[in-house]
Amino acid sequence: MDLARTDMIIVSPSEFLSAAQDLKLLHQNEGLEVVLVTDEEIYNEFSGGLPDASAIKQFLRMFYVRENGNPNTIPKYCLLFGDGTYDNRNILGHNKNLLPIFESSESISVVNTYASDDYFAILSDGASMQNTDFLNIGVGRLVVNNLIRS
Repeated sequence: MDLARTDMIIVSPSEFLSAAQDLKLLHQNEGLEVVLVTDEEIYNEFSGGLPDASAIKQFLRMFYVRENGNPNTIPKYCLLFGDGTYDNRNILGHNKNLLPIFESSESISVVNTYASDDYFAILSDGASMQNTDFLNIGVGRLVVNNLIRS
């Protein structure tokens, strides 16, 4: 996997790898340099194999730090390929968390809590979701939960 020059990173659970590969090829045909990485690969490198939203953020931050935050050399886009839920540890038994999502520190408050993928794209030193930092890369999510094709 060549991570030297990357325009787009697709993070996908292994169960959706074939569909994510199709999407990667589509974007490559548009001229983008695309890297497809599984969530397990990220967890093994950045969180000791445990599913963790911060591991995905640290993987993306690696690109930012490596190039000293130069916007011309870090990836422009990150696509999270898989559904997420506020119940990251599956306490409620919904079992719908294919890729973790960031939950605010007020997660026990019904009124003040929120879940966001912006957390993954705020990469500068000392940045957090608590202040008004800007996103360093574009981030989006396809809320895929099965491979049924029509």
